[in-house]
Amino acid sequence: MKTTINLLLFISFLFISCEKKDPDTEKDDDNQQGVVDIRLKGTWQNQAGTAIYNGDEKGVYLKSTTHAAWLSAIQAELVEYGDAYIKSLKRKSDNEYSCDILWFTRTNDVVTEVRYSSKSTITISSDGKRIDISSRSPWDDDLTTSVLIKQQ
Repeated sequence: MKTTINLLLFISFLFISCEKKDPDTEKDDDNQQGVVDIRLKGTWQNQAGTAIYNGDEKGVYLKSTTHAAWLSAIQAELVEYGDAYIKSLKRKSDNEYSCDILWFTRTNDVVTEVRYSSKSTITISSDGKRIDISSRSPWDDDLTTSVLIKQQ
């Protein structure tokens, strides 16, 4: 009886140890969203070339910009370099995540408020070199799409 129990415990341990893991994603116990994706690591740029972002496994963060609205938000101390642009990833499929995207609103070309929209989705290309963004405004629910291209 004791031998049978030890054998069952050993077999259970083997099954737990051999759990298959996706090499691009893994669970992160410190990340409340529970998902990280190593394909986000690197430097990203918007299509217009006016904003550069640093990515890590948990999100994408503003690094530098020449975009007038983002510069206005920085000047007004509403946002600063290093703040998350994409955060709170929740896996929907292998390449698609729901997330929060940082938005701004402005009056007369001056940013007056920044807010995250949870009505957002990113899709990472299969080669990991492009992020397609789809997000609804937190103010009026308008849909906007954009693309980030991996630089490094």
